[in-house]
Amino acid sequence: MRVWRTRIINVCMEPSKAKFQTLIKYFVDKYSLELLLDGKGISNWQQERSRFYFAKLLEFSMALEKIRKYKLYFSEFYPVTTNISEAEVIEYHWHSYVQDFYILKERAIKPIGALQNDLSRYGISNPGDIKKALEHLKVQVIKNLRQANELRRKQTHDTTILDAGLVRAKALKIIEGLNKTYVFDSGEIEREYRELIEKKKQQFIDMATRNDIGMQALCDFYIPRFGYIFALLNGDDPSIFEM
Repeated sequence: MRVWRTRIINVCMEPSKAKFQTLIKYFVDKYSLELLLDGKGISNWQQERSRFYFAKLLEFSMALEKIRKYKLYFSEFYPVTTNISEAEVIEYHWHSYVQDFYILKERAIKPIGALQNDLSRYGISNPGDIKKALEHLKVQVIKNLRQANELRRKQTHDTTILDAGLVRAKALKIIEGLNKTYVFDSGEIEREYRELIEKKKQQFIDMATRNDIGMQALCDFYIPRFGYIFALLNGDDPSIFEM
């Protein structure tokens, strides 16, 4: 059981080690892993909701960690095959990145909205103040993830997200494939293709790296504030969550 607990903490503490460690420690010190992970031994509403929020915060941390991995996907994750071009792989990563960014936004907001709906059940004396604090937290999270909203709007309004450089690179591959029938300067086509691929790789790596800084800031802002409010509602000492 001790090894199992350590592994769970390590998964959650990776994006922002100290803050995630504190949050998960709060839950595992308060409840058994059987209750948190399997729902065993739940005897009241407060325990049931604690298990719910524990699960949702884990989902958020996993979504955040996946987004933070995209700088590696764009730089290293390319299959060794002639059946899929690098341009296609970059495009696949880009489309996945947009979708995963949207999933992250949803998983960040869901625990806040659920806690807002649960406020009346906690029987606190100042629900208005807590509601304002949660609304402020939600607004700041949405603001931090504004890029996800922008990418999602593009994906909704267009059939797909097109990148001019990737479209040209894929076109060059098609033209290169016609070389058995038509005579082209294959060397020149390959040189332009390689230049485009390296340029697009670096562009997406830089984008993911910049966004990773924002994801770290999101985690550092979101986790201790949610933990503070949740501990307060449950009658626990919230001072363990440093802002």
